[in-house]
Amino acid sequence: MTAVGPEVLIGAGGLIKNDNGSWMVGFYSRIGLSDILAAELWGVWEGLNLARDRGLRKIELEFDSESLVKLLSEGVDKEKKKNRERAFGSCTSTE
Repeated sequence: MTAVGPEVLIGAGGLIKNDNGSWMVGFYSRIGLSDILAAELWGVWEGLNLARDRGLRKIELEFDSESLVKLLSEGVDKEKKKNRERAFGSCTSTE
């Protein structure tokens, strides 16, 4: 199955480790009916929000989705880019 494919019931999860690699907190969310790329994006969004809420400022993301890397680094068309900025804007603030 590709990253963008048929809609299935999806969930997203992840964990946050400290700079020594020790587990700090984990999370999981049931999302509903969508595609795999949406689950990957949701996991990044949830993880960034959780890190921000805990006051973490220097963050290193790790994931294995080539499609997500491409989406986050190269962007998409203008409308999708606006949606991405709205979704992730609050997580990327450096204030």
